[in-house]
Amino acid sequence: MDGIEKIIRENCWKFDKGYPDSQEDINYLKSLIEQEVEDSLVPGDTSGEQQEKVADIIKDYTPADIIGLFKSLELDQAQLNKLFNRVNNFGAYRPIKQEISSAGWNEKVIKKFSKEIQDLIEDLDGEDKQKFINYLKSDKKNFLDFVPENGVGKLPNTLAATGVPLDVVKKIIVHTSQDEGKRGVGMGEVGLTLLFGDIDASSGKGDLSIDGKEFEIKGSPATLGDKPYKLAPVFNEKLGKYGIDVKGGNSGIIFNGQKYGMNQLDQVLSDAYKATEDKEGFKSAFKDILVNDNKLGSAAVDARFNNIDFTNPETFNTEIGLMNFIRYADSEGFTHFLSHDYGESKGSPNNGAYIYVSGNGETMAKKLKAGGVKFQTITPNLLRPRIGYGATGFKEE
Repeated sequence: MDGIEKIIRENCWKFDKGYPDSQEDINYLKSLIEQEVEDSLVPGDTSGEQQEKVADIIKDYTPADIIGLFKSLELDQAQLNKLFNRVNNFGAYRPIKQEISSAGWNEKVIKKFSKEIQDLIEDLDGEDKQKFINYLKSDKKNFLDFVPENGVGKLPNTLAATGVPLDVVKKIIVHTSQDEGKRGVGMGEVGLTLLFGDIDASSGKGDLSIDGKEFEIKGSPATLGDKPYKLAPVFNEKLGKYGIDVKGGNSGIIFNGQKYGMNQLDQVLSDAYKATEDKEGFKSAFKDILVNDNKLGSAAVDARFNNIDFTNPETFNTEIGLMNFIRYADSEGFTHFLSHDYGESKGSPNNGAYIYVSGNGETMAKKLKAGGVKFQTITPNLLRPRIGYGATGFKEE
């Protein structure tokens, strides 16, 4: 049994299904295998990076020796191309590592992140790679200097505005990994700290920090804190007297004898409001569900509730999503937020579109709405909708 097979067999018991069933599981195994490879290069040496270990091994060889070795290998053209790119990329490791370290990432992941970024750019044009390395060695630009005034843009364009070639940007912006606690590091987070002088690793709850303040980043789609509560029985209890009967599943919602889908809750609420003479009572009962049963809290609900036009179904989805965002922002304490359309789930556009906002929870919510934010379609069991960019299942006003 070779070393890699041994690692897989000895660690699969740790996974829920007995085998790696998610990207997180696979990344964990990869990190173990990479460490095994590093250790095997110089047995017993645990103090240096892979690149530095290789340098120690070949330090007595001359360029002529290395060239002679390459000539002696029986390699086809594809192998030669790969070998050339790998050698040409060898010098990228230390500048990348230096910047990742300077950004404040935990020392336990600096080597891993550096190697991952280095591998991503290995097969790119040599001139583009050199421009990237030269940029890392220079005074880096600030992210806030390149964000459009309305906060709406494309990440590849914003990153490439630094002068780093677009081909390099497109590689590092989709990089994902795991931190020292095996928690996911989202798409592009390491890349942002590499390219911008005002963005660093987080020192608190946020994903990153910008100008020393917490910076939260969400891909598509993304939950905002705790998962939704199942509130179908609550709707029947508090809105049943207005003719709403939530059956659930394929049976949907019944209002005055008419069947609606569970994802047509906004239309049901609007129709029920129009039909009742007790409009203030209806509003009050629905607000009680949001504040207490959905646990959004009075502050978040009060900030957006009057923006709901109960005669216009489209306003429910966005406003409830923004209430949930305010609750999340206030509980987590971040004052900078970026939502982008990169994601690993089916339906994520992955075009780099983003909305960036800053301020307190209410201020950021206003800016998100102005930027055309989308939220997952609400249902009686989904009143804490995800934020995202999906073509289906997401709504904006």
